[in-house]
Amino acid sequence: MFKDLLARRNALLQTAFALHFLWAAVGCDTKTPTGEENAPQLVRISIDPPSSSLELGHSVQLTVTGIYSNDTSGVIQAGLAWSTNEPNVATISTTGSVIATGAGQATIRVMEQSSGLSATATVSVPQSTSTRLVTVTLSPRIVECVTGAQSRLTLNATYSDGITTPLSEAVVWTSDAPARATVSSTGLVRCLQTGQTTIRAVHSPSRLRSQASVVIRASTGPNPEPNPEPNPEPNPEPNPEPNPEPNPEPNPEPNPEPEPATLSSISVSPTSTNLVAGQTSSLTAIGSYSNGTTANLTSLSTWVSSNPSVATVSSNGLLTASGPGTSTITASYGSFNGTTAVTVQAAPVTGFHAEGSLGAPLDLGYFTGPHQESLTGHQVDKTESFYSFGLPTGSFYTVMVGGAADDIDLYTVGGDATFQTLECQGRRAGTETELCVLLQATTDRVYFFVDGYHTTEGAQFTIAIEVFETIEVPTMPAGGILMDSNGTSRILAISLADPVVDVWLTDLSGDFDLFVRQNTIDCLSAAGGAEAEYCTNMSVQNNVLYVGVDSYLAPFGATATLSITPAFFEAEAVDLGPAPTFHFGEGNSLDNNGISQYLLSVEQNTSYDLFLFDMSVDADLWAITDTDGNQIACEGTVQQSGFTNEFCTFNSGSNTEVVISTWVWTEAGAYVLSAMPSSQN
Repeated sequence: MFKDLLARRNALLQTAFALHFLWAAVGCDTKTPTGEENAPQLVRISIDPPSSSLELGHSVQLTVTGIYSNDTSGVIQAGLAWSTNEPNVATISTTGSVIATGAGQATIRVMEQSSGLSATATVSVPQSTSTRLVTVTLSPRIVECVTGAQSRLTLNATYSDGITTPLSEAVVWTSDAPARATVSSTGLVRCLQTGQTTIRAVHSPSRLRSQASVVIRASTGPNPEPNPEPNPEPNPEPNPEPNPEPNPEPNPEPNPEPEPATLSSISVSPTSTNLVAGQTSSLTAIGSYSNGTTANLTSLSTWVSSNPSVATVSSNGLLTASGPGTSTITASYGSFNGTTAVTVQAAPVTGFHAEGSLGAPLDLGYFTGPHQESLTGHQVDKTESFYSFGLPTGSFYTVMVGGAADDIDLYTVGGDATFQTLECQGRRAGTETELCVLLQATTDRVYFFVDGYHTTEGAQFTIAIEVFETIEVPTMPAGGILMDSNGTSRILAISLADPVVDVWLTDLSGDFDLFVRQNTIDCLSAAGGAEAEYCTNMSVQNNVLYVGVDSYLAPFGATATLSITPAFFEAEAVDLGPAPTFHFGEGNSLDNNGISQYLLSVEQNTSYDLFLFDMSVDADLWAITDTDGNQIACEGTVQQSGFTNEFCTFNSGSNTEVVISTWVWTEAGAYVLSAMPSSQN
């Protein structure tokens, strides 16, 4: 039986081999034809137009044509990857739209991704003396959204010839509060938590920037976005015993979509304003919504004055006093209106000369931080020139005047239009620049005058104004704050519990400067280069410390770490006993930021010598204070680099104990500290 089956199998195999060779002999293919082998293949692509000449700010749409193996052609719209070798000259969108951004020549390249074929086109932008990029503006300027929603921002470029185009390339997007709202590299804003934040966009080639306010309200219902990923593993075994009694009262209405918050009313802040003719003030339109939230609608409202001869109002709420009298200012948004009352008094005759307008200040404009303004071509005579500018109340600002051929002086009086209170005097000799720095505005207008009594009649000078951006820091992070360079200065209002602190700017990758301001500038640290900056023993008033970080000299994108620690003298000190004494110290820069402190008993009104020597580490004599943290002058050679011996002499005054602070710059090392009365040397 088995032999019969084996013989039958062999016969079948022989028949199969015979048929296979027969098919091969007559040229038959055993594969099933699909027709794909006969489809035309893409052999080449081209860009139309192959070259373009564009004026700055203008655009052109490029198209891609494919040429196939059967000599046919057609436009290709999908599967294309575009790039440009010079984004400062021309940018390219994902759809092939080119925008001229600067003078020069750029090569635009496109690749058909499935075949790998590519083609290029050239774009030339001639040097133009009449057309240039003037401003960039985010649209919309105010975004209102609920948590979980998204909104798109567009950065529009306006050129000197009036052309406005959107910018999609070489734009850097940031959010001041990413926990509340994030922004993608394409300007897509995602609203996360209730509150308000600012979205900033910087056009890298021109360094021009714009910002938009984002107001996030709480959603009034459940999350309207369903789970995008359904359960991939459904239950393979249905319930074999269904409930024999279904719910007799199913919910006939599915869960409705949450109703969006609606506008309930508009109010104008402040509710009343008193001005002197020639002054300006900023008004704010505030919208109140049905869910209890509010939003700034200033730039979205329509503003009207009932009496323009008394006061006018701009489209962004800037109020200008024209003449004596009263007027009602109305802000309208949709069907809602809000009003404020304005009273204007005649400008007092102060005797100051304001470049041809006796008694009235020359209004230089309204500035919000961060902002820098340089005004050239102003002239002085043998009296004073009177000026003013507007800014948000509470802002920090700096005023500088210079560039004159002779001696001019600067005086600021803050918000006092009568010049009864002198706030700052810049009275340097000769042609040095006069400056009043880091002042804080108590009102929404600042007044100052330039004294030209000591200069030549008609001499020209330049006015420079900077209004700083102030960032509130409710909690200082344990690891510090990473500050980036944006070419300006920023003021941080930091909430602190410690009464006296030390402020540090470390890990610099560029030239940053540090300043701490309370009533005046209490500390200015400008070491130069990438050296660390520090301000020690700073008193914290009302639990807030104003810290400034200056990045004017740092390259764009450079960073530094801002940190705050308790003041040196608050650390636990080693008791040295009375002088003379020797102490063998060991420093560790990982402990208390490298500071070691020593308590020395001294005689009152006695001179003492301090020595730091025999170092195996870069250590410094850093500070001498009393037990309350007040600095004691110590004359000598201190804070030297390397292993250089250091010494200084101080007088104890009325103190019976002093605190000596040393600083160690490396991780570990030893040194000898000695203290003795100067009479024993």
